[in-house]
Amino acid sequence: MSKFFINRPIVAIVISILMVLVGIVALLGLPTAQFPNIADPMIQVKATYPGADAQTIAESVATPIEQQMSGVSGMSYMYSLSASSGGGMSLYVDFTLGTDVNTDQILAQMRNRFRLLAGGTSRHHETLEAAIDGSWELLRPWERAAWAQCSVFEGGFTLEAAEGVLDLGPWPDAPAIVAIMQSLVDKNLLRVQAREVVNAGRQIRFGLYVTLQEYARSKLAERDAAHEQQLGRTVAGGAGR
Repeated sequence: MSKFFINRPIVAIVISILMVLVGIVALLGLPTAQFPNIADPMIQVKATYPGADAQTIAESVATPIEQQMSGVSGMSYMYSLSASSGGGMSLYVDFTLGTDVNTDQILAQMRNRFRLLAGGTSRHHETLEAAIDGSWELLRPWERAAWAQCSVFEGGFTLEAAEGVLDLGPWPDAPAIVAIMQSLVDKNLLRVQAREVVNAGRQIRFGLYVTLQEYARSKLAERDAAHEQQLGRTVAGGAGR
């Protein structure tokens, strides 16, 4: 069989051309639209603040929107980009593979969260605090304690600093602090500020958004007040015996 094609090169060329043409026709007819998606579905949110610089946009527009978007069903992560001029900001919300971002449930959640942002200063504060309250209630006890204690840091902190400060003694079964930090980052309650190069290695710095830090500090103050009150009762009870 091989000698046949060797002795007749024109026949071999014609057959090769025919095979290529058949392959092209078959390729055009493949149901590629039915293939599964390999990219995560994404929703883009745009906002403008005319005349504002990038820092103002980040603090006054991007941060409140990111806080409201935290916890939307099926969301895997999000990030925002602020224009250096023009007062523009784009927020990209990525969802887990297979999530239908057009479902009524997700769209309703996003509309409700944007409605909170449009409720005025006092109304916005009340609704934002209520949203953070909901996130607080969903945390495990050691996550609440870690988040509240992280609020004492100013200007960000490293994992090593957190391990030296956080007191999770009441929960001996709590996971490692690094796992708790990662969980809080995944829930958008902590953010990764920067990755510094230290001793030829990379060191992560964590931080809190201003609103979340104030809320966590209030919870820490409540815990300390309750502890002092309980201590006072214990002392009073012991003195009365």
